[in-house]
Amino acid sequence: MGSLAQIDRKRESSGSPDDADGNMTHRIKAGVDTEYKWDDFDRLKRVESTENAETTRLQDNRYDVNGIRKRKLDRSGNSSTEYTAGITTSVSKGGSGSSAAPTISYVMGHMLLGAEIDGVFRFHLMDAQGSVRDVVDDSG
Repeated sequence: MGSLAQIDRKRESSGSPDDADGNMTHRIKAGVDTEYKWDDFDRLKRVESTENAETTRLQDNRYDVNGIRKRKLDRSGNSSTEYTAGITTSVSKGGSGSSAAPTISYVMGHMLLGAEIDGVFRFHLMDAQGSVRDVVDDSG
């Protein structure tokens, strides 16, 4: 098994550098450079890709004071508006009738427990720091 230094060197050499908080900031795959921008609370703010010297916005996110995403805009212009529906749940739905954004209901306790996305519930498995490490549905 490799040491942490070996794992870090392998990640950097694969074109996936991280910021000081461990968030991926760039990924280069098949000639496309994807940049991830994070806020001071480690929430994903924007995703952009650059190919042939042309930069394209892939996603923009806005968050409420509780850290729950309240708005998402993708590169196709699909927008979802997310709002709190109670103490332990929040809901996301397409911003307009023609939006292809999915309907998502989040279930939260001390941390995010899972989400129902277009009728399918997925459990979020987290580590001690609250980072999502795996997502599973009822089939495992």
